[in-house]
Amino acid sequence: MLNISGKTRLSHERIEQKITTFFGPKGLNLTLIKKDPDNMVFEGGGGYVDITICAEDKENRVDIVTQEWDYQVKKFLEEL
Repeated sequence: MLNISGKTRLSHERIEQKITTFFGPKGLNLTLIKKDPDNMVFEGGGGYVDITICAEDKENRVDIVTQEWDYQVKKFLEEL
């Protein structure tokens, strides 16, 4: 299991779009099983990706907990 964070100046809405594109049907094709205002959870391939977006000053922090998708999560944060 991996617990990792990153920061970005992108808006909350833009971050959600990038998450959906990367992890959803157009990307890794994981299944979105939960979506709250600040949290999205995807499952598939024997693992999961749990993403929380937190506002901090003029940035947003993206916290991700994952199992089986470590490499892809790190790649996502690098591109964010």
